[in-house]
Amino acid sequence: MAGGYPIPDLAPGQFHRTELVVRRSRFITSVGHAPGVEAAKSIIAKVCEEFPDASHNCFAYNASEPGATAFA
Repeated sequence: MAGGYPIPDLAPGQFHRTELVVRRSRFITSVGHAPGVEAAKSIIAKVCEEFPDASHNCFAYNASEPGATAFA
């Protein structure tokens, strides 16, 4: 897919993480594989527990089958 982002091949429970600092603010992105909605919610909870002092926790997930156009 031209212009897309490569998705890291991660085992369940593994995260890919990047961090960016802008004007003394840290922006941390965590990406993990979730085979379903409950697994995605579990990953979100783990990340929130890891950074309890974060002032914002934003998340998104897609738990649809590959190629699906509907959201879960």
